[in-house]
Amino acid sequence: MIPSQAARVTGIFERCAAGDEITRIAKGLNEASITPPRGVHGWASTAIREILHRSLYAGEVVWGRKRKRDAWGTKAYLAQPESDWLRLANPTLRIVSDDLWRAAYARLAAARTVYVRERNAAAIIGEPLSPDVGRGCAPCARLSAARTPGGGRA
Repeated sequence: MIPSQAARVTGIFERCAAGDEITRIAKGLNEASITPPRGVHGWASTAIREILHRSLYAGEVVWGRKRKRDAWGTKAYLAQPESDWLRLANPTLRIVSDDLWRAAYARLAAARTVYVRERNAAAIIGEPLSPDVGRGCAPCARLSAARTPGGGRA
């Protein structure tokens, strides 16, 4: 474990637990000129999401998420059911405390409830979504439906 990287991971969890959105965390790291792990063009929200969902930082090692060969021996990455995963606790690998892990996950769960998935949006807002709306919150769906085809407001 590299202490500077462990501190970066802990900082990401702390910002998430404090209420920062994933995109805001990435932008903050880029504005602070903190180099991402692979040293590419900057932090992306997908990298932050992967860090927040990696159970290794809580001291849990998981094997068997993907099978690397299909039935004929051809290399293919196939997702395995969660019941087939092997989970082992390894406290020596822990970077994030249980309290911080739970706080960050509570924040992520709360954020998930704010956004409406397309399949549930009609039931929640009582009207179908505009065809050009993928996923989003109900006010966004209404705003999108109010726009004209040229991109301006109706």
